[in-house]
Amino acid sequence: MTNMQITIKRIIASRDERETMRERQAELVQMCEKHGLEAVIAATGLKESTVCQYLRDKSSRISLSCIEQAKFVFAHPKYITAKNNQQ
Repeated sequence: MTNMQITIKRIIASRDERETMRERQAELVQMCEKHGLEAVIAATGLKESTVCQYLRDKSSRISLSCIEQAKFVFAHPKYITAKNNQQ
């Protein structure tokens, strides 16, 4: 193994996966508080039971792509317009 490969393996090993999942869970909670559970379910493309599990469990492995997809939806001008028209 090269020095670069060893360095990369050490970097990966030092990553705190639990903290990453806690951060994603916190983002999911914030989205639910701001946009509501139904909107988060639709924006992430996840089932209601999955989102509820992610919100409840401390050790769920939440996909970054779901979080990023929801952020994209909630920042989109069409979503913002639709949300403003609901109020």
